[in-house]
Amino acid sequence: MDLNNSGTAIKACQDTHKWVQENYNFGYTETADILSDLQDEINELHTELHTGDKDRIASEIGDIAFVLCNLANKYGVCLETALEKSTAEYQQRLAYIREKIGHENMCREKITELWADAKNRA
Repeated sequence: MDLNNSGTAIKACQDTHKWVQENYNFGYTETADILSDLQDEINELHTELHTGDKDRIASEIGDIAFVLCNLANKYGVCLETALEKSTAEYQQRLAYIREKIGHENMCREKITELWADAKNRA
């Protein structure tokens, strides 16, 4: 898998959603419907994670990505830009934690505490 071309998958998801709506007048109209489908897909992923079947797991992750694309499209959000922003925020938080941790090993609780502190600083 080439993670460097992940933007292509996001664009494909957005393009597919737009094509379906334009050609079949099919799609979500209510945010609650999107969120309900998202929860359903997360539940399906949870079930598939227990099987260990990578193809089925990948299919459910794709379904989740598709629902997120629909949500982003409904609100006029560029999913790729949103993901890039989130990734940058995570990198800043991890840098903050690394700065605080230094070379010592910290327990999970301390890392969680620092994560919350980093998140609140943003």
